[in-house]
Amino acid sequence: MARETRIEDVVAGAVRLFAREGFDGASMREIAKESGVSKPGLYYHFADKDALLFHICRDSIARVLDACSRAAAVAETPEHRLRAVIAEHFAFFLAHPDHLVVLNRERRRLGEAHRVEIGGLERHYLDLIRGILRDGRDAGRFRVLNPTVAAFTVLSVLNGLDAWYHADGPLAPEDVRAQITIHLIDGLTAKTGDPP
Repeated sequence: MARETRIEDVVAGAVRLFAREGFDGASMREIAKESGVSKPGLYYHFADKDALLFHICRDSIARVLDACSRAAAVAETPEHRLRAVIAEHFAFFLAHPDHLVVLNRERRRLGEAHRVEIGGLERHYLDLIRGILRDGRDAGRFRVLNPTVAAFTVLSVLNGLDAWYHADGPLAPEDVRAQITIHLIDGLTAKTGDPP
């Protein structure tokens, strides 16, 4: 009896292929082969390649947002909340690097309705970070900066990891995360003599 096709197998294969070949460079036949499933098994879960890409993008941003929101909710200070967000985002990247590659590089291929939904989740994530930065600024802990600009800066650093960092390279993950955290937190932390 043939093994039942699992959605996790389909998604894992598609993520690898989309990250390696790009959305346009991957056919449903190639996704089935990469996933180790039959084409009927693939179509059982996803009507087409667009539906599969949407699932990957929505799942990726939702998981990052959920993990970061939960971690930030139990942290005591704005600095600790931001550290928690950085740590959770970095942990997701290490565990699922191809998911973030696909989300960041291929979401533009989504249809308008799907782009709007993904954009809504991304705005929630931006609002989470912006709120942390605003709280830190209002408490005198962070520099008086525009929270939106600062939040986009944090996200740009975290979302840009796939462009240069490889976990099997010479830099240990914990060292990279620690240095990113130092750069971001120190850059935001109010210093004596900063304007009010």
